Amino acid sequence: MKGWRRRHGVFVALGILLILGSLFWLQARRDQSRLIAIGTRLQVLDSTEWRLNETLLRLRYGLINNYDPANQLLAQMRQARASLAGAMTTLPAMAADWAAYEQASRQREEQVERFKYEAAVIRNSVQFFSHDVHDISRRLTVGGSGEMLRSQVTELSDTVLRLALAVQPGMDDEVGRRMAVLEASLGRAPSALVADLRRLLRHASVVRDRQLRLEQQTQALVHSPAR
Repeated sequence: MKGWRRRHGVFVALGILLILGSLFWLQARRDQSRLIAIGTRLQVLDSTEWRLNETLLRLRYGLINNYDPANQLLAQMRQARASLAGAMTTLPAMAADWAAYEQASRQREEQVERFKYEAAVIRNSVQFFSHDVHDISRRLTVGGSGEMLRSQVTELSDTVLRLALAVQPGMDDEVGRRMAVLEASLGRAPSALVADLRRLLRHASVVRDRQLRLEQQTQALVHSPAR
């Protein structure tokens, strides 16, 4: 009887160890599955952020003019972060990093809104500027002061449009010089064109003053801590 009890006790102990081992194995499998799922969602979020960066650069350089793709990507990123927030609470080691990432992501969305505003202002000024260049050049007379003004308007237009495409060192100063030359010639312009020439100069000033700011915002977004 004692031998049976001893064997029975050993059997029970082994059974308990087996059950505990199975439970540990199942828990490890569940933990592994959860971590794999979190990793997959993080990869999707990272891929979406790269697509947002690409979209912002395309907007910045005029390759696309529609903000819908950027807005859709931002919405997808918000949803992805919301789906990850609960899972991250089960990973204390990542809590601080996740909180910092969430804060950086919210700041990034605010930066995107400022970027969109600056880009829209510049785009509108470039459109009005280009229209005015064409209209003024058409109305200026051939020869004399008309030819001189047409040349100055063309030179200013070339410089402003190059700056609108991409910021280059010294380009804003060159725009300022072209503006000063044209402004100094307003006294020789036909009175019917003076108001139009001043409006042209205002649009050139908007592009010059805001383009560098937009470039800085673009670089800040692409290299955001949320990345």
